[in-house]
Amino acid sequence: MKVYTKTGDKGQTDLAFGGRTGKNDPRIQAVGALDELKAVWDLAVLHLAIGPCPVAIRRHLEVISAYIVSDAAHWPQLPSFSENWIGLLENAIDTWDASLLPLKSWLPPPQNLGPAYLQLARAVCRRAERQVQEVNLPPLMKAYLNRLADFLFVSGRYFEQYGAKHGWKIQGQDE
Repeated sequence: MKVYTKTGDKGQTDLAFGGRTGKNDPRIQAVGALDELKAVWDLAVLHLAIGPCPVAIRRHLEVISAYIVSDAAHWPQLPSFSENWIGLLENAIDTWDASLLPLKSWLPPPQNLGPAYLQLARAVCRRAERQVQEVNLPPLMKAYLNRLADFLFVSGRYFEQYGAKHGWKIQGQDE
């Protein structure tokens, strides 16, 4: 099977469950931002050399993308999205933030590449969060992206302060 299909050469792309839309459709723009976020997330995790990529966040972003490119009528056929996923992020934010030195001004530039990638992921996440406001998506998923940006901000600060020696484990991350 060839990688290229030529079906997108005229600016159209397939949607899940059939149909086509323009590549400039707000749904496609939002999915593109989520794709970028996954790529930067992977870079951050790999650069921190803390083991395999935490798959939970990546899986959550893939589920959100599936909802974006599917009509609401097909949502029951997609993987469910749990409010617990937001709780996992909040728990990590609270735990890590409690151990950080107080932030008294703007965040200084990172001195290490892993935390810099996490801050880049945060910026891409904020853009994705803005773009999903234009599409039909369950509010829980929009809230997740907001919390994920907060998580990326705090984790960037955490790994800048402590390095990867403290590990990456988020309690319940494989749920």
